[in-house]
Amino acid sequence: MGERNSAIPTPLGMEAVASLRAEEEPWLAHCFVYPDEFSLMGGLRSVAVFGKPGSGKSAVCRMLLEEAGAPSSEPRYLIVRWQPMPAALEALTGFQSVPGQVAHLFDSCAYTLLEHLTTAPARWHKAPSWARRFLVWFIQHFLMGDQGIRIEPLEERVGRDGKRVLSDVLQEEGNYLMPTDQWALIGRELSKTVQRIGWEGIWVVVDGIEPWVETQPQRAEAALAALFASLPLFQETSLAYKAFLPFRLQPTLASAAGVERGRIQRCYLNWREEQLLLLVEQRLALAFGHPMTLQRLCGATGLLDWLRRAGGDSPRAWLETIRPLVAYALARCLTEPVPEETWKTLRSRYPPRLEFDEETGAIRVGGREVPGGSLPPGGLRLLRYLYRNAGRPISWEELYYRGYRELSSIPRVPEDRGYEERKNWEPTLFTRLSELRKAIEPDPEDPIFIETVRGEGVIFRLYW
Repeated sequence: MGERNSAIPTPLGMEAVASLRAEEEPWLAHCFVYPDEFSLMGGLRSVAVFGKPGSGKSAVCRMLLEEAGAPSSEPRYLIVRWQPMPAALEALTGFQSVPGQVAHLFDSCAYTLLEHLTTAPARWHKAPSWARRFLVWFIQHFLMGDQGIRIEPLEERVGRDGKRVLSDVLQEEGNYLMPTDQWALIGRELSKTVQRIGWEGIWVVVDGIEPWVETQPQRAEAALAALFASLPLFQETSLAYKAFLPFRLQPTLASAAGVERGRIQRCYLNWREEQLLLLVEQRLALAFGHPMTLQRLCGATGLLDWLRRAGGDSPRAWLETIRPLVAYALARCLTEPVPEETWKTLRSRYPPRLEFDEETGAIRVGGREVPGGSLPPGGLRLLRYLYRNAGRPISWEELYYRGYRELSSIPRVPEDRGYEERKNWEPTLFTRLSELRKAIEPDPEDPIFIETVRGEGVIFRLYW
């Protein structure tokens, strides 16, 4: 792993903790924390890196690409940015969609080669004649769509030498070299050519597919399965896939041909507490312009436990949780840690978000996933009722009869169906409610979601 510049940039203030897209930050290298499996992600091995929301997949991807260019600024690999095209798969499933995915892969390679050859014409001019012939044939045959429209942006930004390369590649009459459906052979020839003109191999980088997964999950999954199924075709090449994927796709993709045959290494972004704490303190150093520990920011005894229960194993959630503290300290130019009472006020003013999927029972508090087995069925019934009726007072009777027992109405007198003496049901309700608080509250002794209304019952509060 490469060495980062030890110099800390000018204090960044809130910018150091305000971004939700770390991969776009120019100072990322100054505060990046390497995940445990980072060293497995490089080289000419194909990897699928799975991470939960907020785990920093795109930031890790960016740093992997930067490391691939170290120590010089010239990348060691031809970096092909490729995303699956679910719309192209319509009725195709499984291995049947591989031809379309391979065509799209070769199209992405062809366009990326054109970009590099026109912006750095020396590679083209130094290439031997056989390599140039292959490049002409490959680009002409696999660059899809209207080539004039595709290359127009290139023509606008390259110089005279680059325009000559475009002319040489696209206007030269290409000779027949091989059948276009011999993908393994084409992959080997492409690898040989790329290595001859100065790269060690090709990285096909897949990142940023969350919008597809959220809006078109079946198509996105089919496209990725087809991508992985194409891996055995390129086993004798210097082509590697670097896919950064939502964790929820892991079970779906486990049966893809490339995965079953061991052609792709699975990695997981699982952050340990000491890594998350280091990440926070690196960010604090950037915000204040000097080394800063969490203890120096705020010495409250329960702060670290709050971070654990509100941040989980999500770097983004940990940063969101400390953001109000940083803002408070910076605005007042504090030289002493933020007092505990002030922190308690801030944490109630900026609580984590609670998400509950009523169908699956999945619960997420900030960046922490509440284990499915941590609540008995009665606790889940209470949470479901509270969630549906958030923001209004709910009496103890209503919570027990309609929430816990799921009756359609509240029995008022012994003659009513389902009636119980309060002294008989109250202990059960309070026990289940206590279990629910222990599961979802960052601090069960000072709840922010299930608020007791003295003499009435509770109010369940949801926050943005």
